[in-house]
Amino acid sequence: MTNTHAGASHHSGFFRRACRTDTCKEGQESKVFLRDCDSEIFALFVDFIFYGEYTDSDDLYNWNTVRDSVKAGVLSDFLQADGFRIFAMRKLPDVFTREVWKNGSGSNINPGAIEFVCQNCEPGDALYDFFMDVTTTFWPNKAVVIPENSDELQWSDVFQHWPGFRDALLLGLSNTGDRIKYLDEYMVPRVEQDVQKQNGNRSHGASSSE
Repeated sequence: MTNTHAGASHHSGFFRRACRTDTCKEGQESKVFLRDCDSEIFALFVDFIFYGEYTDSDDLYNWNTVRDSVKAGVLSDFLQADGFRIFAMRKLPDVFTREVWKNGSGSNINPGAIEFVCQNCEPGDALYDFFMDVTTTFWPNKAVVIPENSDELQWSDVFQHWPGFRDALLLGLSNTGDRIKYLDEYMVPRVEQDVQKQNGNRSHGASSSE
C-alpha cells in the first residue's frame, strides 16, 4: 500500500495534492475516492506506476468499442499524470495510423469512440486533435469507418450532439491528403489549459469518507 501511495503521488498531480497530510483529510486518512472511474482503466495506471508501462486487452476485431488507451488518455488528463498520458498517446498510432492499415490491421473508427472523446476532451487537447485528424484522414475508407445502415443513426446522433466536431470534419474533408501529424506535435503542452484543469480538479473529483 505504501509503495502504491508513493507511486501514485509521484506520477499524478491529483494524488499529490489529495495525499497531502497537512491540508487534506484524504491524505490524513489515506483514503481517496474517484467518482465514475473505470476500475479496469485505473488498473492500467497502477501497472504504469509499478512497471512504467501497461498492456491493454483490446480486441481489434471488435470494431464497435472505445480502445483502452483512449480511456487511459482521458484518465491521465484527470489525474494530471503526464507520463501516463504520454504512454497512452504513444500506443494509439499502433492501431490508428495509415501504415497500420497498409499492413492490413488496425482499429475501426466508430461513433461511440468519437462520442467518448467529445464528451471528455476539448479542441486543442491532444486526444481530441488526434481523433479529429485520424477520422478526417480515414473517413472515405469504408474499411476503417464503417457506414453501415445500422450505424447511420449513431453517427447522426454524434453530429447532432457535437456540431463542432461535425463542422471541423466537413472542413477537413475539403482538404485532400493525410492530416495525421507526428505524435509529438499533438503533445505540445497547453499551459493555460492545464492550469485551469488543475484548479478545477481541486474543487471536485475526490471525496473523503465520513
